[in-house]
Formats: sequence, C-alpha cells, structure tokens
Amino acid sequence: MQKHNPITNSQLKENNSDFDNDTVRLVGELHLDLENKGIFLDSHKIWIDSFKPASDLDTIWEYMNGKEIEIIGLYQSGQSGHLGFYDGQLKEVYYIKTK
Repeated sequence: MQKHNPITNSQLKENNSDFDNDTVRLVGELHLDLENKGIFLDSHKIWIDSFKPASDLDTIWEYMNGKEIEIIGLYQSGQSGHLGFYDGQLKEVYYIKTK
C-alpha cells in the first residue's frame, strides 16, 4: 500500500481545492445517521459518498460509527452531502480503520 501522510484539518480547510481529485488520508470522528454520512475534523465536515471498494455501509455503521477513524480515499472539493452542509467529499474509500 502506498504511504499517504495525513492531511490536517487546517490544510484541508485553507486549501481544499489543492486536494481536489487527490487521494488523501484523514483522521477524524465518523458520524453516520439517517441523513448524514461523514467524517468530522473539528468544525470541518467531509461527506463520504461511498465506502466502496474498502467496505460496505452496514459493516462500517455497526463497528465504526461514532469512533475516531483513519480513512484514505478520493477527495473532491466543494459543497456536498446532505443539503450541501459538507465542505467536500470522499468519492471512494480505499482504506478505513478505527484509531
């Protein structure tokens, strides 16, 4: 597996377009409920469009919801997610684990 340095919250918040269509590694708290699916990095929220190919939603929901996770995926900048409240999104997830 290729090494990816984690992107800090401030790097992503200040320069999110620099990471557009890049594979990024993030560490934050996973929040899943009826209308929300994302990783929270302090006040910065990233929508998770799909957990594939790494896993499926049911497995993630059962074992990782509400926990601090490390995640690697394809990042897309811009407003996204439920009602556009998220500051970007992961279009695909290649790796996910609890910290």
